[in-house]
Amino acid sequence: MKNYLKKLMLGNILVYVVYILLGIFLIQKPGITYELIQLALGISIILSSLLAIIKFVSDSTRIRFYKLELFFGILGIVLGFLIIFNPFKIFDFFITGFGLWIVLEGLMKIWYGYFFYKKREEIWPLTIGIGVGSIVLGVVLIINPFSGVMIFSRVLGVFVIGSALLNIMNSMLYYKRINNIIKLFN
Repeated sequence: MKNYLKKLMLGNILVYVVYILLGIFLIQKPGITYELIQLALGISIILSSLLAIIKFVSDSTRIRFYKLELFFGILGIVLGFLIIFNPFKIFDFFITGFGLWIVLEGLMKIWYGYFFYKKREEIWPLTIGIGVGSIVLGVVLIINPFSGVMIFSRVLGVFVIGSALLNIMNSMLYYKRINNIIKLFN
């Protein structure tokens, strides 16, 4: 189980490093077209969602620690395709969709934090804090959609990097404390 969980955490870190690179790209190239931003974010959400489904399907913990991953994975894939194909062709819908995705990731982190709290694992406050931080970032995107691709691109880049850094910290903490986390499953 230890190797399984380590691979999952390393996979998470890899996905979020890609998010950081995407965020840097968005900041450096603010004149990028809306369609390219839409495609890149839609694809990254779909890939992240597929990783969530893989976690659910390959969960060997016997207590189904990743039981919410299937729900969020399917929801994320739908959201990713909506962002890519954006049937409404409304810029605000795109921003709101990405904000919603960040909120969903935050809710998953809070659920994990609650699980760790119940098991008396020391990392629960940070995990919940990262979840709350992600929710705040997502809500800001939902409530205050920015006008103009130039501003949106840079601000979105900052939000993507911030969310990815929070998630990398969370994954590294899980990886570092893998032995303690495995004890929770026994």
